[in-house]
Amino acid sequence: MLLCGLTDHPHQHLNAMDDSIQSDQNKWLVSDLDQEDRTTTRQGLTDGTEIVRYVRLSALFQYLSGRAFIPSLRLLRNLDPQEGLLAKEVYFPAYGSHHLRDLLTTAQDWLREKARGPKVHPKPGQELNAVELRFLAQVWLDELARRRSIWCWNIFEGYSNALWSLYGSRGVAIHSTVGHVKKALGKAGPFRCLVAVVRYPIARRAFFEGENPGPTMKMVQGLNLLRPYLFKNRAYRYEEEVRFVFGTNPDPVYEDKTMIKAKKGTVIEIDAQTLVQAISVSPETPKDEAQLIADLFNDITSGTFPRPKYPSKYADEWRMRFLAVGGTPFTMEDSPSGLFPDLDF
Repeated sequence: MLLCGLTDHPHQHLNAMDDSIQSDQNKWLVSDLDQEDRTTTRQGLTDGTEIVRYVRLSALFQYLSGRAFIPSLRLLRNLDPQEGLLAKEVYFPAYGSHHLRDLLTTAQDWLREKARGPKVHPKPGQELNAVELRFLAQVWLDELARRRSIWCWNIFEGYSNALWSLYGSRGVAIHSTVGHVKKALGKAGPFRCLVAVVRYPIARRAFFEGENPGPTMKMVQGLNLLRPYLFKNRAYRYEEEVRFVFGTNPDPVYEDKTMIKAKKGTVIEIDAQTLVQAISVSPETPKDEAQLIADLFNDITSGTFPRPKYPSKYADEWRMRFLAVGGTPFTMEDSPSGLFPDLDF
């Protein structure tokens, strides 16, 4: 992003304006926030944390039928090109050098075999250089994206017009809690799952004098480097996202050149009664239609109207796909062992 009209040093820019500010004959009344209003503190993530999903009506009916679609990290990249790659984009030299050197060096032959397109090979008898390590790091990120499925929710502290517009226009907001989601997934296990809030760091190149780089540096520190899906561009901060990250089998997540046959997610069983604690109808929905939706939801959840049934044709389709990978989309250990330690307990 290009910032026009600013000098290289923002403080110099402000100083250059002093004369014009002092000569201004207008009277300005400023009402600033006090320290309490300026600082927002969020409680830690617990089972009681309220979360919400803004969805189409079709997704609500899928949930009520006892099923939920969980996209792969690979699929989420289609929506955000930097998804799971932000640390690499901001700290590419460090990301491809010593931070992952041991993992990448040990698995370099396997990673090259998995790479699509041209491959980078080291010179005989020499250690991997920065270019080769960056190449292997990219393959590692691609393979991680095939092995992680992510269910995205949002912290609920009030409704978001942006999220209504993007995901729930004429739809509904599903209200739940972290604990209820965990309980609702009881039918889907066994699985490994990480529950975490998403961080929204600023790019290193945007640091100004005196600004704290610590939150952004955390992207490449410790386990965070191995969990690139926990960081998103600051432009998405309004989402206040909470993620349920599952270890899943990579085989169903494949692509051909046309992307037509791409499979990038999975449908799993859920306990709908536990998951969906309440709904809110989109404010864009006409009032009479909104009342019809609310009445239908209440009739379904109270048992006076039958729940929708997930079509047996598609249930069988997913069952056959799972049989091909051992009966479940989830994995309790990744292969090769030790190469993807982000969900190790």
